[in-house]
Amino acid sequence: MERDRHPGYQHRAGTDTLGTSTVQVFDYHIEQKNSEFSVVGMNNLQVMVGFHGQVYIDAAAHNVRRITLIADDLPKNFPTHYTSIAVDYDYVSINSHDYLMPITAQLRLKEGRHQAAMNNMEFRDYRRFGSSIRILPETPEIQKP
Repeated sequence: MERDRHPGYQHRAGTDTLGTSTVQVFDYHIEQKNSEFSVVGMNNLQVMVGFHGQVYIDAAAHNVRRITLIADDLPKNFPTHYTSIAVDYDYVSINSHDYLMPITAQLRLKEGRHQAAMNNMEFRDYRRFGSSIRILPETPEIQKP
């Protein structure tokens, strides 16, 4: 199926399952002229590129459960030939309350003729930090005789 190449188009791709949840899957595309995504190659060369991917939305809770991003139209002479990012989200219990948090991420890239890298990340041991404060009204200084 040919897709429209309008800035930020989205297209419903169907349904899928992540864990025990049913998700709606949407394709998206961001053109280079509307993008703020840059790819950094060897020697700190940097290029701004368009990208496309998919967003997985929990059908019941309407929350993002996965998002993918694949760089488009990297220049032929650029040292990086391919790059993609995927982040999965799930509910994590923190202080007896469930929060939707990133749980895993994966970064893939290809450079040169035969070099590829994959970085798998796992997010865990979430903690909630907080404090209690009390603001007291300002009291006038006591005048000394």
